[in-house]
Amino acid sequence: METKASEARLNQRIDEVKEEFQAGEARLNQRIDEVKEEFQAGEARVNQRIDEVKEEFQAGEARVNQRIDEVKEEFQAGEARVRDELKASEARQAQRTDELRADMNRQMADLRTDMNRQMADFRADNRVLGEKMDRLLELLATVKQT
Repeated sequence: METKASEARLNQRIDEVKEEFQAGEARLNQRIDEVKEEFQAGEARVNQRIDEVKEEFQAGEARVNQRIDEVKEEFQAGEARVRDELKASEARQAQRTDELRADMNRQMADLRTDMNRQMADFRADNRVLGEKMDRLLELLATVKQT
């Protein structure tokens, strides 16, 4: 009778551990999904900003080209100066684009790091729960043998 009660308690504890494991796994999967969503949202923001910068660059380039035409008509001697201004503008735009790309890469690396950390935590939790389950199964086997 005592063995059946012990076995029932062990089965109940096994069920509790299974439920804890499943709840932990669900929480980890939810967090993984949240991190993925955060990553996608960050990536979308970066892509949107890149598009905005491209539009700004194109608008700036159009303004510069218009100004070049005006300067050619009015001042032939100022043509070299306008070209220098255009080159400087393009260099600034290229530098800003490079900065945005670097920022995007940093953000993506941060998100990957967060995701890897979450996965490591998930694996560690699974390992601990697996060890608990192994101990319970060993204990159950021992109780069944006695």
